[in-house]
Amino acid sequence: MQLRSLFFFLAILFSSSLFAQNLSGVWEGSFFLNRSKKDKMNVRLELMNNGGEVIGVVSIRGFDKNVVYGCDYLVTGLVAGRQTKLSRKNLRRAVSMSKGDCNYFHHLELFTGKPDTTTTISGNWVWAEERWDSFSAKKTEDTISETAKDEISSYIKETYENIEQSNVVLPVDERLNETIAELPADSTELTIDISSVDKDLHDSVTVLINGNPVKERIGLGRQALRIRLQHVEPGFTSIIVVSESVVKRRLKLNIAVKQNEQQKEWVAEPGFVRNVMLLLVQKQE
Repeated sequence: MQLRSLFFFLAILFSSSLFAQNLSGVWEGSFFLNRSKKDKMNVRLELMNNGGEVIGVVSIRGFDKNVVYGCDYLVTGLVAGRQTKLSRKNLRRAVSMSKGDCNYFHHLELFTGKPDTTTTISGNWVWAEERWDSFSAKKTEDTISETAKDEISSYIKETYENIEQSNVVLPVDERLNETIAELPADSTELTIDISSVDKDLHDSVTVLINGNPVKERIGLGRQALRIRLQHVEPGFTSIIVVSESVVKRRLKLNIAVKQNEQQKEWVAEPGFVRNVMLLLVQKQE
């Protein structure tokens, strides 16, 4: 899965209008392990589908001698016609099982019906040696749980952390936008001061308001950068600070916002893989 796709999934992860496409949502079914009627495994798939790409959390649970056991996985994959292959990216948890046993799972194969009409899917739970157990599942929810959202968010952020540790500088539009605060505001004038904690800083920043650059490659070594908004529009106003450094993995900045007699301050760290974002929230007056 491409990094741009992970960025997209994270951007819409907590939207109130997650996808309505075939695979998006919660699916529940079961299969018999090794086709034995004694070993029933319940399957739960919580998936997000964007066009041809899918990410999600899949779980299996069994019950034996009053003990619940199973595994949770983070999976990603591609849709090809009516078939989707979801590969295990990592094991999120093992419940009353060893990690070695859980890692025996290799991938899922899912098969859907006609587009936009699917309420059931069939699939194969494929193990490491290419043996599989077949199952079917019904759609029980249109949106995934908060727990699954957190799991997916955590995986995506871990991916970005690994990239950062490799000193890769991502394009601005592929970086994470980390929200440092949602700040209530009225319609009156507001100022934003951005300064460097490191007074020897020779790098610069770019500032975007609602996606539009208002200050580009401004050095902070000598003085703070001040941005003045004459009027705060109703609704949300996003202020994004982008590091232009190709040397420092993260910059350490002070960000101060003042409106009327109220002032708030934060320390923020934009860098190679993340921008910092402040959201102004102005209710209609």
